[in-house]
Amino acid sequence: MTTSGPERPAGDAEDLRMFLARVGEVADRREMGLWLVGGALRDLLLGRTTKDVDLAVEAGAGSALELAVRLAALPGWSLEKRHDRFGTATLAAPGGLRVDLAATRREEYASPASLPVITDTATIDDDLGRRDFTIHAMARRVGKRGLVGATLDPFGGRRDLAAKTLRLLHPKSLVDDPTRAYRAVKYAVRLGFAWERDFERALKAARSARAFGALSGDRMRRGFEEIFSEGGWGRAAALANDLSLFGDVLPGWSGPHHLSKKSPNGDGVAPAPFDALPAAGARPKAEEIWRRLLEPLPGPERAAAAARLNFSRKLRRAAGVPA
Repeated sequence: MTTSGPERPAGDAEDLRMFLARVGEVADRREMGLWLVGGALRDLLLGRTTKDVDLAVEAGAGSALELAVRLAALPGWSLEKRHDRFGTATLAAPGGLRVDLAATRREEYASPASLPVITDTATIDDDLGRRDFTIHAMARRVGKRGLVGATLDPFGGRRDLAAKTLRLLHPKSLVDDPTRAYRAVKYAVRLGFAWERDFERALKAARSARAFGALSGDRMRRGFEEIFSEGGWGRAAALANDLSLFGDVLPGWSGPHHLSKKSPNGDGVAPAPFDALPAAGARPKAEEIWRRLLEPLPGPERAAAAARLNFSRKLRRAAGVPA
């Protein structure tokens, strides 16, 4: 299904148009299909400013990386990292843009929470079908004049954007990748969206399949850090509690209710609201996130949570976890 209509980016629309036209020109010379996808297209459709641009190359991994190298040779560009196996690369571009470029691909999950098995070649339609939410499963072609054609929208992403809804693409989505539950909280806070009612049914299926138990401590820890790194602490904590995400780390843990109550030290002084801690526009450090999250837990439970989340020694010390 395709839709059309005006799409107005926030911020300097002309800079974005010129940027996409330059990228599209390079891809066009190599006869590669290039698409604006994911959060970048979502923000464009919402009229939000973005510094993160997601591009899908409808080609194999080698061709996608070749395009990344060619882009990195442009004035003001640099290649930050690349993954040859997956055909992905991250580049820094003029204007402070961060560009994530990836070959289109299919993914299969051998078991709950396992890393996906990736095919080498796939169409843009295949690639959209592997994504987390409908609002990220859209694409628009990038050519030498910038964005061209209509928005490819096979799962009703624009409808869900209008309804401010986070909708998974299929019922086993959280069984395959339970970190999508953390992303749901992150986007609910950032965008003011709500997940649709089948989301909690999918979450129950993931727990029945022991997907969260199979999730590595590193991936689980990073999921929580994503939730709390952007501000909106109170809403983020409430939504994470609603989904019982803290209990997946430590049975019975219901999250940081102490932030709105008296100090756990008994001195009657409530801790400062989390949103007020970092300087304006700054992201809180992981150490501060975990210190606040673990603060109400007894020492043995803090240690158990840190072990499950694979804390480094440095993070243990900073978060006040007993040795």
